[in-house]
Amino acid sequence: MSSWFMVGIYLGHSVHLSRITLKIPSLATVPSITRRWTRVLDNPAIRVREWFETVARAILTAAASTMGEIRLIADGPRSALNISC
Repeated sequence: MSSWFMVGIYLGHSVHLSRITLKIPSLATVPSITRRWTRVLDNPAIRVREWFETVARAILTAAASTMGEIRLIADGPRSALNISC
């Protein structure tokens, strides 16, 4: 299940569930798949940050070793990024 999520992120070029689910092959409708993923990610037993951090570190380490430089762009609400106006 998590591999399809990663495929959806990659093919959808987005981290938004509605874009990710467009790329996951299923007989279910996009809103149904989106609701399912929302429930999975809201489950307190699933620690999304811990899982994603491992994957992100591996990807960034591999990219840094081949490219030498990485530029990260943080996108999110100002409050989540601790940015004051």
